[in-house]
Amino acid sequence: AFAHFNIEIKEIVGGTSPPRFRLFCNNLLVEKNLLLNEVIPLVIDRMQILTFQHSNYYFCFHGAALKTSNYILLLPGKSGAGKSTLSATLASDQYELYSDEMIAFDKHFVPKVLKLPIAIKSGSWHALLKEYPELAHEKEYSRLDGRRLKYVWPASFANSKIDKICVKERVLICNPSFTKSPVKEFDVLKPLTVIETLIMLVEGGYQVGVELDEEKLDTLLYFLVDTSSYQLSYTSSLQAKAGLAKLMRLGDD
Repeated sequence: AFAHFNIEIKEIVGGTSPPRFRLFCNNLLVEKNLLLNEVIPLVIDRMQILTFQHSNYYFCFHGAALKTSNYILLLPGKSGAGKSTLSATLASDQYELYSDEMIAFDKHFVPKVLKLPIAIKSGSWHALLKEYPELAHEKEYSRLDGRRLKYVWPASFANSKIDKICVKERVLICNPSFTKSPVKEFDVLKPLTVIETLIMLVEGGYQVGVELDEEKLDTLLYFLVDTSSYQLSYTSSLQAKAGLAKLMRLGDD
């Protein structure tokens, strides 16, 4: 199915310097008085929201979703925790990307593919140069809160068609938490209870455009009961990848 919506960017007439712009979605004004380098991040955010809202999605959480040969890996959490940097690293190393900013599920808890670039904040540009050398030359954009961004495209996106999934995919939920303080190996992964996972999902940003009614809450709780959830604490992408690899090996045994 194709999403049907339109996004318009209109320059404000009047000779302002530098030029300012307004952003419209489906003929509604959603942002005004934008600088040119603030427009693209808002356009990409709106495209993600509008794309899944025009599909048969059932749940949506703030986070990234990726796929290996054996697992669907969900990385939900608050903004600024290192989620996009980690998902960009994994997407360059045998993981396929479903989405970077929003985890949109259908009723079968299969993530929907949102084929949009990964937003990398300025603090991670240097760390990701090896995986994405194009970062050195990519155009810089700004969010309205002043955070600076560049965008990279992953090598591949996942295929989420239900009819091509012969057995139920195993799902792992890992709440990423990058820290500059040393993390010992046995502290990298901490199991989360169902209630802790639910709180984490809600605090990270929950349910864009859909209310959590009794039926959906029951469905979500059954899903979380059957899904392993962890807090993932790390000081480097290498430490995070090692922790995830260990977790998946344990699940395969």
